[in-house]
Amino acid sequence: MFNEDLRKNWLDILKFNSKVSIVENPRILDEKVRIPLTPIQIDAFLLYNLFAILYPQFINEQHNILDIIVS
Repeated sequence: MFNEDLRKNWLDILKFNSKVSIVENPRILDEKVRIPLTPIQIDAFLLYNLFAILYPQFINEQHNILDIIVS
């Protein structure tokens, strides 16, 4: 059950990410997704922007980030 919920949430996030590049104004996509591995539900566009800003800085500062993500 947990695996199915996690899988569905990841597929929702991937589906939203594929729509962002196609739509002229991605803010009109009013979709909610859960932050991975948390019960917090958030606007998908906000989550997309947070990862666009924070993820590159976090990755550039961490040399072994793949080890952290995998574990």
